[in-house]
Amino acid sequence: MVGMDPYEPIHSLVVGFLEGDINLCSVTIEYSHQTPSITWGALAYFDSRDSSPSSQLRGCNPRYDGVDAQPTTDEICISRDNSACNIAHTSPGEYLEYHFYVPHDDDYDIWVRVAANTPGKRLRIELNPVGQPSYSETFNVISKGWQDYSDVVWDLLYLQENEYWLRVYFETGGVNLCSVSVKDSSSRYYVHTPGTYSALFYADIMDFTPQIKYGNCDDYTKWSVDALVTTDPECVQAISEKEVACAIGWTQAGEKLTYQFETDGVHKYVNLSFRISSNNPSRRMEVALYTADPSLYVITSPGLGWDEYRTVTLENLYVGAVRYHDIYIKFLDGNVNICSFGVEYVE
Repeated sequence: MVGMDPYEPIHSLVVGFLEGDINLCSVTIEYSHQTPSITWGALAYFDSRDSSPSSQLRGCNPRYDGVDAQPTTDEICISRDNSACNIAHTSPGEYLEYHFYVPHDDDYDIWVRVAANTPGKRLRIELNPVGQPSYSETFNVISKGWQDYSDVVWDLLYLQENEYWLRVYFETGGVNLCSVSVKDSSSRYYVHTPGTYSALFYADIMDFTPQIKYGNCDDYTKWSVDALVTTDPECVQAISEKEVACAIGWTQAGEKLTYQFETDGVHKYVNLSFRISSNNPSRRMEVALYTADPSLYVITSPGLGWDEYRTVTLENLYVGAVRYHDIYIKFLDGNVNICSFGVEYVE
């Protein structure tokens, strides 16, 4: 299998006869099966439908197929998804199409990274297994600005071994798109380094009162966790799937959180940060980092008040060449709010 750059749609193949005395009757070029985990950048679609054939290219789309594209400033699109451009100026009914192959039955997630500037925008993801009926799901797009992206995730799809056609429909238009991914569900909670993420990006949780939901921030995961809206400026800046910033609250002694992050295998050290608050300065959190060099730390809340968040950083933590890492947090005393966690490389 040879990878092709989607930004260069015309390719040359040169066959050289090193010794001669060879007859050649044909050359065959065909698409190879792409299997999860796959991430397609903005212009790596297989086919498309565009209602305005006069493209607004802005240096991004050399395919000249009418699909409007522009450079993106979103760091996740650029670094995680390898997409320097985004699809833009979308209209109702337009779509992008992708093709992939599932080699074995399992649970998979479909991720679409999108942005919108006004509320009420929607997209529909349609999955068509070859020889089987198609099915689809419609999703609302968070509107925080044209270059303020979030991931729409259609998760825990049980897919059987087969070929699949995937279409992303812009039902309302007015949505920018920078990438589409199909991933094994087991990797769904790993966040990308570098980045600062909402506390609600946890991979697992131990809540002593799951039957009781406190707070005004609806959790979007399959677990119930107590969470409240916060206006802390740094909490607001964290990467989130919600239009408001949320903090996990009402924590009790012994409750736990798990976060997972992915590194590039090149940078060997990271800094971990946690944005926390409490009304008591003696409240502690135990942080266990399971990576190339498992380590255990205890951090203490500044205790300046529930609305007075501060960032506590663990510096120069060794992760080595291992790419996937787990953070286990245990609230030793409870009564600590956490609104975000961050992972940064040490250069």
